Amino acid sequence: MAFLFYNIYVLILITKTKMQKCKKMAVSLLALLLSFTLASSSSSVPNLNQKVAADSTTDNQDQVQPAAPTDQTVMQPKEGEDQKQDKPAMQPKEPKEMKDQKSEKFKKDFVENTNDLNQKLDELINAKLQDLSTTTDPATLAKIKEAMTSLKGDLMDKFTSHMNEISVFKKTAGDNVNKQQSFTADILKTLDQIETASPGSKDAVENLKTMLTSRIWPVKYLEKFNEIAKKAYADALDGKDPSATLGEITSQNSSDDKELNKELSHEGLWAFPDVNQDAWYANSANEAASLGIVQGTENADGFKDLRPEAKLNCAEGIAMLDKAAGLKPDENVSTDVAALADNIDWAKPFLQAMTNVVGIDKVKSEIDACGGIGGDMKRDNFADAAVAVYEKLTGKTLDINAQTEIGQYSDFNQMNDNQKSDFAKAHDIGFITGADNGKRADFKGTAIRAEAAKMLIVLHKELAKLGLLKDNVPMGKAK
Repeated sequence: MAFLFYNIYVLILITKTKMQKCKKMAVSLLALLLSFTLASSSSSVPNLNQKVAADSTTDNQDQVQPAAPTDQTVMQPKEGEDQKQDKPAMQPKEPKEMKDQKSEKFKKDFVENTNDLNQKLDELINAKLQDLSTTTDPATLAKIKEAMTSLKGDLMDKFTSHMNEISVFKKTAGDNVNKQQSFTADILKTLDQIETASPGSKDAVENLKTMLTSRIWPVKYLEKFNEIAKKAYADALDGKDPSATLGEITSQNSSDDKELNKELSHEGLWAFPDVNQDAWYANSANEAASLGIVQGTENADGFKDLRPEAKLNCAEGIAMLDKAAGLKPDENVSTDVAALADNIDWAKPFLQAMTNVVGIDKVKSEIDACGGIGGDMKRDNFADAAVAVYEKLTGKTLDINAQTEIGQYSDFNQMNDNQKSDFAKAHDIGFITGADNGKRADFKGTAIRAEAAKMLIVLHKELAKLGLLKDNVPMGKAK
């Protein structure tokens, strides 16, 4: 990895000659800080603005208190793993499963190290800016700070692109999407040929076309379907009825969604095996997982379940809202925020990030309404927090007529003025559409993960459309 660091340093030097005075100072400082950081973190890798994978919170509802985020667990190498060993001249081919395991371990280690290095780099930058504040006028210091922030982002973007080009993660979901499309196109073409060669098979062919396009099929299945279709076409050309052969494909239509989704998850094409393809929240859950906003609970098969009907606790809800808005966890946790987190250490940086935007009083009120940081987050609290983040980031207070917007809810008159206002604003933005097909707010109910995924994706897209995401939401492969 050393040559990559060297490339960054060279890029800084090249850029330095093209900057104005303030930017020159920023580049010099950034180069110096990078060298300090790299020297003090020989086992670390430069931060990629957390684009490789997301910080995540554990979604284990069976515990009294929410557990620490899965991705924050430091991955330790197995004994002897990093030690060089003499190898025989001919090595047996490494099993695919072992390669996949190594790839996943490398990715987790990479994320841990990049996050750690990013924190150290930010600390050094802040310390250097603090030193400069005693000798530099405020206007110049502000320009230096802005230039350093911009340059750091640009450098990390370039570094991310370079890492992607040489990435050890060769198997991507994109490859399998291409295979999906290719196999599906081949099968549909073959079915047309079968119908032409054997007009009596029209009904069987049309049923198969409907079947193929009504579900997302794993590449493993499509590859087999393609072989069967070609065999059926050969039967048709020989004057035989291809229907019986085509029936081998049709029989797969009764396959259990969860089993299909397990294979799709293995291929990187589906986030959660327990999310049915026709579920109203399926697309939102997949999008939220791909953006690192929502991450499920690992199951016995090594995949992650969303557990869509599971209740959302306060810590999870705030952490997910942070991620949807691109709010980077802030490790500089104040005493007041630490007290709100009680003994749930992993939640503290997320609470601080939220506090930085909406203020300590707002965060405290949300936690109190949940009955504590580990308590259930009610639908009205989740809507209230989401609207608060949206209004603060957009810099405008929404003025929505609650009666006009959500007066059709059967429980409208049971809500207090604040709840009516929050739900009306959330409905106007598109965060919510109402429970029971828009019949009621269900404001007393606890937010569930399926609902959270849908609301958070809307929030994320709205802020992205307005260019108001505070930071890049880390991208990560959902397993």
